Amino acid sequence: MADSTALVPTNAWETHIHVFEPEKFPFSPTRAYTPATATLKQYSASATGCTNIVIVHATVQGLDPAPVLDVLAAKSVQGEPQGLRRGLVVLDLKKHTDEDLDKLHAAGVRGIRMHMVSWGFGAQPTDSEVAERLRYAAGRLNRLNWVVDVYVHPKTWLALAPTIEDLPPSTRIVADHWACLRPGDEESAECQAILHLLRSKRIFVKLSSTERQSSKPESIESTRHLTKLLAEAGPDRLLYGSDWPHTALPGPRLSKTHEQRLTDVEEFRKVDLASHIRHLREWIQDEQVWQDLWVNTPRRLFE
Repeated sequence: MADSTALVPTNAWETHIHVFEPEKFPFSPTRAYTPATATLKQYSASATGCTNIVIVHATVQGLDPAPVLDVLAAKSVQGEPQGLRRGLVVLDLKKHTDEDLDKLHAAGVRGIRMHMVSWGFGAQPTDSEVAERLRYAAGRLNRLNWVVDVYVHPKTWLALAPTIEDLPPSTRIVADHWACLRPGDEESAECQAILHLLRSKRIFVKLSSTERQSSKPESIESTRHLTKLLAEAGPDRLLYGSDWPHTALPGPRLSKTHEQRLTDVEEFRKVDLASHIRHLREWIQDEQVWQDLWVNTPRRLFE
């Protein structure tokens, strides 16, 4: 069996990991869950072979980008990825000036995250509210060539398509976590809209938390067809992300009280990233598409 890291090109990018250090940066009091501690040194770069990483601001960390900025500013130590570090942060853009954004850019931030899926916790934004936020973000961030990383349900991608097509073509929209597509969605209107946006070079799709999208979390085999469709529609528009440290699935949280969600520390899931990489390589055999997935496309967005 091939060593998964040998399959990954040199200078590869891991575009979706979280770092949780609540002793330094307490979690938001309105959070939906409480993860365990996960430091960058615990991230197993050896599992992916990636040297460049993107730290993604998690919802439990609220609206303060400090946890991400701290990781970006820290010097690399032995055992950590030794390449570039970049960040995606969650911001209320209306409370930040252009000067604030310039400072974040200088610190290594390369985009914002719009996490618009409630999973039963709090109000679910309407499609029109998401569209309004996306238009505003594009208007503020395009001058910096920042990414707008969007996490919404497939039905919202379908509703957003006209808005996205009206934005400047240079707008860098990334559909987070497979655009929330799952095996069996391939023929749906929602999937076809996402594939159209890929073909017309209006969005990128991040192949992150693959096991969450699979019909069986223990195996990603069910995502084969979906992977091939996405690679065909947007061969130079895909990104890889592991979603390390693999927070717990949200279902069990629904039965918890708010107090329990604040006090119950959730352990992380064990995910076989090496298997994910081997499967992806089996399904994406074109050398240029493989190089773009790991190196060229993320470098264009985040370097």
